[in-house]
Amino acid sequence: MKRLKKRSVAYWYYKILRERGTPDFIARGWAVGLFVNFFVPCFFQAAAAIPLAFLFRGSRIAAFVGTFISNNFTIPFIYPAQCYIGGYLICKPLFYEQIKTALKEIMRNPSYDAIYQLGMHLVLAFFAGGAFLGIISAIPGYFIAHRLTAKYQQKRHEQRMQKRQAKLDAGNMI
Repeated sequence: MKRLKKRSVAYWYYKILRERGTPDFIARGWAVGLFVNFFVPCFFQAAAAIPLAFLFRGSRIAAFVGTFISNNFTIPFIYPAQCYIGGYLICKPLFYEQIKTALKEIMRNPSYDAIYQLGMHLVLAFFAGGAFLGIISAIPGYFIAHRLTAKYQQKRHEQRMQKRQAKLDAGNMI
């Protein structure tokens, strides 16, 4: 199982790096994906990330992959923290146990009625915390993705030039 996860992470990592486009294009897509990861509820993230990446002229693949951070395993940790932070941002602090109970209920019974039962304070706290964490993660995410992509593309360009030079040298020796 661990090996499978490493393979899938490596696959998507190289999929993003090998994408054709400037480092800026790829980094913009990654930043959009990270922002959407926190701001949009889990099951609607890809549907929001791809059009936003198109709007911001970023990589759709990187935006899509950026939404994978929140998943069924990380939601129980991310969403309560997000609501807790958001509660302070909207000046209506929420207790952790209150948030945890409400989110467990919505996971057990995902419906509009369950969302309505959460209350407006928790919904506003979710989006306020999501916007805050989205911005906090998207800004450094952009610069990290830009640097990694630029390094990878430079290294790849140098390798191609070395192969070309080796072919030319081999051709001249004959």
